[in-house]
Amino acid sequence: ILAGVKAGAKQAAEYQPLAAFARPSIEQKRAERLLWERLKVVCERADIPTAAVAPREDIRKLLRGEQDLRLLNGWRRQFAGRDLQKLAAEEGIEFTC
Repeated sequence: ILAGVKAGAKQAAEYQPLAAFARPSIEQKRAERLLWERLKVVCERADIPTAAVAPREDIRKLLRGEQDLRLLNGWRRQFAGRDLQKLAAEEGIEFTC
């Protein structure tokens, strides 16, 4: 038992606490809602389920500036990703959390 405690104490020095969660601002929520609604309209017109194109989390990631998303690759990029990326850039709002 003591050996386990000592090993844990050594690892505690390397422990990095998680960043505090910050709630999205009103502007960030508005931007997320705007992009999600745009995606829903595009999907409804093509009779494709929105979830088949992108989950809501991909919209949040897009607003954070992340690029490694299914939404930004292949047919999804051509179908909606490019336009949503442009709209996100026009909004100029990024999540910080």
